[in-house]
Amino acid sequence: MDSSVLFGVATIAYIFAMMAYIAYLVTKVKPIGQAATTITVIGFVSQTLAFILRWKEFYEMNIRLGLGESILRATPLTNLYESLIFFVWCLILGYLIVVVKYKNRSLGAFITPVAGLTLAFIEMAGVSKDLQPLVPALQSNWLLAHVFMTFVSYSCFGLSFGTALMKVDQADEASWSLKPQGDVVSHHLVRLRLLPPREAPQGLAGAQDGGGGGYRFHIGSFHLPRR
Repeated sequence: MDSSVLFGVATIAYIFAMMAYIAYLVTKVKPIGQAATTITVIGFVSQTLAFILRWKEFYEMNIRLGLGESILRATPLTNLYESLIFFVWCLILGYLIVVVKYKNRSLGAFITPVAGLTLAFIEMAGVSKDLQPLVPALQSNWLLAHVFMTFVSYSCFGLSFGTALMKVDQADEASWSLKPQGDVVSHHLVRLRLLPPREAPQGLAGAQDGGGGGYRFHIGSFHLPRR
């Protein structure tokens, strides 16, 4: 089996996981979150197998071309395609560690879109998937260390970015919460600022703006126009 087939399976899995996680974020139904995590794990396993297979293909190519038998120098991190694949792999690995340690599945709604869309970008942009041996000037272990640390740091940044978005969403939900009898649809319309809140949090004063029927909220000396 070609490694690109397994990468395709991972792409589809991450996109389905993204949709499941968004549904979980909206409904808070635990089985949906568990299903989303299961799909993510399937995609991660598929991507891991694909990366190992790609590594094997690269190693065999180096032997055929007489470039040596070093396993490290056969690491598939030599072009944009392989680098993006590695970035997504590190990103999902970091997310799964968070799930295991903190039992927080809501983060998946902000991480899997990055993973799925990155892999989809590879397909839509026509990024070359061909195995390309490095030119002699770049055949160094320092290049491997450089690329490895660069994309690990990018994945950590992506994870922190998703975490920040999640915290903003949670703070938004707490600040604009409805009364307990509010329905789910209205609740999220309020969060998207498409409906005025039924109940403003303590210390947050709201006044209707006579200009256009909107709402204006005053927080200290700041004025947030409601449009």
